Amino acid sequence: MNANNVIAAFLLSAPLLLLGQTPPSSPAFEAASIKPSQPGERSVINRSAGGRFTADKTTLKILVKWAYELTDDELAGGPKWTDSERYDVVATPVQDAGNEQVARDRQIRMMVRSLLADRFKLAMHREAREMPAYVLSVSKDGPKLTATTHPAGPQILMNGNGRMRGMTFQAAPTSFIARYLSTQLHRKVVDQTNLSGAFDCKLEWSPDMDRLTPPAAAGEPAAGSSDPGGPSIFTAIQKQLGFRLRMEKASVEVYVIDSVDRPSDN
Repeated sequence: MNANNVIAAFLLSAPLLLLGQTPPSSPAFEAASIKPSQPGERSVINRSAGGRFTADKTTLKILVKWAYELTDDELAGGPKWTDSERYDVVATPVQDAGNEQVARDRQIRMMVRSLLADRFKLAMHREAREMPAYVLSVSKDGPKLTATTHPAGPQILMNGNGRMRGMTFQAAPTSFIARYLSTQLHRKVVDQTNLSGAFDCKLEWSPDMDRLTPPAAAGEPAAGSSDPGGPSIFTAIQKQLGFRLRMEKASVEVYVIDSVDRPSDN
């Protein structure tokens, strides 16, 4: 949510108590509506350029994973309703002195964290658990990254169409790249590239090939990766970034829900 930048690093090093409270300096929405949603299975989360946040047919766990940028494996605990009851959320940020709404993605995620603590009384702690994870390392041909020339970062642009998906990184350390690969693979990606600095790179792959899995150890492309419709994400990582993924047991930081309530009234 979230390994990404200074804010995420602060949260991971902060006392556990902070995971269940809203720090005084934490950004918050000016107004937020949370209502039980109509029946439906698909959750949709959007944020507008002006900072307005909406989540349709969204469970508590989906909101937590979005706010903290967690994979399914990185969130545990909580009563059954947190994974089944769905809500519609509409929230708007506080306007600044220039009458412009805060709109940065990082700030919105922090606001959702405050919303979860305030309206759902969410309290969590972290613990290390041994579990299967993707390990990211440099392939035998070496990395194919460009040292960044952008003064600010890290940043990511999600792009693509129905046939191809893409991620463009600017001023991104490899830990940041690994974090966003985790969101696409729905499993923790552990950065073991041992590369320092910030990089620019682009990754494009076919969503039709997403379900292919990498080999257990070797850095060879996954079976079927030469499909003319486009590479799998595993082959794209190897060919376009000069990295490889392999499945291993690794120690993963997991967020565990200690307590949570159904949302308070609007």
